[in-house]
Amino acid sequence: MKLLIPLEITASELDSYNVDEADKLVPFDKKIQTQVSKAEKITYTITPGDVVDGIAFFNLQGTSIDIVVTDTTEGEVYSESIDLVLTTNVIDGYTYCFAPILTIKHTVKTDIPPYVNATIEITINAESVSETAKVGEIVLGKVREFGSTQYGAGFDIVDYSTKETDEYGDFYITERAFSKRVPLDVIVENLYIGYLKQTLEEYRATPVVCIPTEAANLQGPFLTYGYYRTARTVVTYPNYSILTIEWEGLT
Repeated sequence: MKLLIPLEITASELDSYNVDEADKLVPFDKKIQTQVSKAEKITYTITPGDVVDGIAFFNLQGTSIDIVVTDTTEGEVYSESIDLVLTTNVIDGYTYCFAPILTIKHTVKTDIPPYVNATIEITINAESVSETAKVGEIVLGKVREFGSTQYGAGFDIVDYSTKETDEYGDFYITERAFSKRVPLDVIVENLYIGYLKQTLEEYRATPVVCIPTEAANLQGPFLTYGYYRTARTVVTYPNYSILTIEWEGLT
């Protein structure tokens, strides 16, 4: 399990962007369901003024993300493209032609080189010039690793929509936001128990990104931006402990 500790991004850190002025800070407002959108592509150039070694994206709509990091003295130090199109459901000619196009909604990169004065260029690409790119939240920050997530992890969807019936049995449904809950068991070396305790205390009321795994097929479903509801550590072995923690995602 890794945690991405976010940096506060305000208008002063934004060097350039191609979205409407009123929407420029939407990807940094801690609201995943609220998206900023732009035809063809969304672009942001950000100078955080601090070390960034991880970037997470939530509630995406697009086909790819381009990330370029440029240092003031060393020039371009990082250039990476993330493919958001899933092809796991394409197994033959029929599915290639008629199966729905599946895309990744949430993703994270934790290999950004840590330069203090770097400029980070982010481009979220739509399928074509006639399509629209969207993103709900972009989180830049520092990555901290605590342990190994164990098998048996799961996730629940908490839906805040209302579903009511009248005296005739007719349903009236009001669609609202939803969030995700992710309970985890994590093996932590006892050497880092104090560090873990301090971090959980410090960020008990601050949303962070939890990265339970970076496995390609599991990263998106388990990636969570929010708070932990409960956390309990048991010293199970001489050198290792078990952290039982439940994360609740923002809406």
